[in-house]
Amino acid sequence: LCGALAVLRKRRWWCADEDGGCSFELWACGRTDDGTAGMQPLCECGRPAVWMGRRWWCARADGGCDFEWSPPPPPAPPTLVPPEAIERQMARDTAALLTAAAHGPLNAWSFVAPSDFGLGLWARAPLRRGQALGLYSGPRLPCSLQRRGTCALQIPGTHVVVDGASENCPFSVPRCCASYANHSRSPNARLELWPVLRPAPCEVRQHMVLVASEPISAGGEIRIDYEGGSSRAGSGSTAYWGAETGMGEPREDGAWRAVRRHPPPPPATCEAVVDGLARLQSAARASQGGEDVDAASAVLACSVADETAAPLPWGGERGGDARLRLLVPSLAKKLAGLRARVASCQWGIVASHLPGRTGAECRERWAELHAEAEAEM
Repeated sequence: LCGALAVLRKRRWWCADEDGGCSFELWACGRTDDGTAGMQPLCECGRPAVWMGRRWWCARADGGCDFEWSPPPPPAPPTLVPPEAIERQMARDTAALLTAAAHGPLNAWSFVAPSDFGLGLWARAPLRRGQALGLYSGPRLPCSLQRRGTCALQIPGTHVVVDGASENCPFSVPRCCASYANHSRSPNARLELWPVLRPAPCEVRQHMVLVASEPISAGGEIRIDYEGGSSRAGSGSTAYWGAETGMGEPREDGAWRAVRRHPPPPPATCEAVVDGLARLQSAARASQGGEDVDAASAVLACSVADETAAPLPWGGERGGDARLRLLVPSLAKKLAGLRARVASCQWGIVASHLPGRTGAECRERWAELHAEAEAEM
């Protein structure tokens, strides 16, 4: 009656509240439709209840308490599924998984499949309102170096753009799931800016996270509003579509909400992160930068990240060393932290161009390359 779980003791169910709780008591054997089996539960007055109208009521003649309880319906008998139906379902799930992997990346909550605007992002499982779906990641660049790109979004409050499709970078980086989300004026998802609590000296300070703004059924498309809340890098305006960017806004009629794609089976174990930004802010206020903040940040970061890429090898024509030799001198013209060779968070921008590498690793490797170059002179 008080909302707490009941416990079974001496063949009866009792309120489990250690402070005394309510007066709930129920005989564990249950009742038949005519109320003949089992024993009477006690009402809130402490009296045995009476069975009337397929419910238990207080037995007091003067009206008594408000006790009323109806036994739950018996569970449905198990259904035997034919082996052929199981095989067909497994075949559909396998085909959906292989098809999704062929179209693009996939994570625990979303996958890539054809849409009316090329490829789009689709829900892999039922999604809750406020649930984090993945990071909007990619190579990061100063806004002044961004020239084009349909998936390039400026991080709010900064002069840095995330180039989701590597359209402005000399080296390509595997795309994240969130970068495939198409545009809609009536979206069902949004981008949130999540701070990194207690970041390492050479790592980025914030992430852009794709979050469901309403419940989304499995197989439904996920769309965001590229115009609302985003700034077009380098243009000096908030317009994403138009003559300044050379991109016309896609036309839509709302029919995309009714389209469904058969989703690949979701992972067996994966924790959904709901209201993650509020949880981060609450943890920061409660612990004021203690170990709880580190734990909260780690759990949320792991829950929204795409599949981790293997560290990019340093050697090779397009390996880490080649990228550092090209990127660091170019970015140092715009980023003072790179010019000063200090442990700056701007090394996290460099690391975004090297999959699987951290800002600290990039800074250490650049110091080795710079020392080798000076020794050869």
